[in-house]
Amino acid sequence: EMRFLSNNYRGDNVIFSAVHDNDKVLHDAHRQEHDAELLLEKAIEEDIATKKDLEQMIENKAALKEVLHEIQEIIHEHAALAMEGEKERTRKSKR
Repeated sequence: EMRFLSNNYRGDNVIFSAVHDNDKVLHDAHRQEHDAELLLEKAIEEDIATKKDLEQMIENKAALKEVLHEIQEIIHEHAALAMEGEKERTRKSKR
């Protein structure tokens, strides 16, 4: 009878130990899942911020292209006026 109780006690300890190990594994898995969710949320927030930054950069680039185009037009106009003035001076000097 003592052997039976002793073996039974050992069996209960094994079962309790296995249940405890399973609970620990389950707890660790839940913690890892929670940590992964937090990392995912942070990555999504960073992605949204990066997208906004990229959109702003695209807008800035478009505005800069427009300004550059305007500057190029002004330069061409000034060059044309300078050439016209040079032609006029050349004509006057030939007279």
